[in-house]
Amino acid sequence: MCKMKNISSHTEWVASLGRAIKHTRNLAVWSSIPWFIGWATLTVMGPIVAVRLVYRVLQVVMYRAFSGEKALCGKVVLITGASSGLGEAIAHALYKRGARLILASRNTDKLNELKEILLKTYKPPELHVPTIVKLDLENINSIPGMVDNLLKTHGHIDVLINNAGISFRGAAIDTDISVDIKLMVVNYFGQVALTKGHATQLQNMLCRASLTLCVLKLLIVECS
Repeated sequence: MCKMKNISSHTEWVASLGRAIKHTRNLAVWSSIPWFIGWATLTVMGPIVAVRLVYRVLQVVMYRAFSGEKALCGKVVLITGASSGLGEAIAHALYKRGARLILASRNTDKLNELKEILLKTYKPPELHVPTIVKLDLENINSIPGMVDNLLKTHGHIDVLINNAGISFRGAAIDTDISVDIKLMVVNYFGQVALTKGHATQLQNMLCRASLTLCVLKLLIVECS
């Protein structure tokens, strides 16, 4: 009788131990679910978050480097196509930050009007009277001489913004080849000639580590 009682007690103890182990195992499974969700989220979202973080840091650094009030103060900036549109807007944005502007366009009358507006409207950290330059990108042979004169008067160019250009809207099949040639001369070869200038001028520009080159024109061709 006593032996049967001991066996029964032992069986109950084993059963209790089994239930305890099962309960503990269930708790371990449930407690591991948040960890698993976190691991899966980190595995999937981690690279995305890291890329966004790096992008945000670079964005802040670039903003502080180029958008600060003092970053462009005293910099020599040549803006082509400055008589209207985007070029004119850039001139306003840079002049009020103290940039030494060289405004280039075919229409010097509008450039002079822009110069007077800038002088009357803004009080930049350093007052500089914008330089007016007549520029016709279609006349490529005149560009090296113009760049040479600018380098003689200003010594260097910190930022070149290639904004000037022309556009043509029409079906490609109906467009005369002379139009295509003119578009390429003004929007491409003229920009290249202005950037390169002459071998000496290019060397003078590239030797400055702060030289920034911006190209703001997009060539659109309609095929139909």
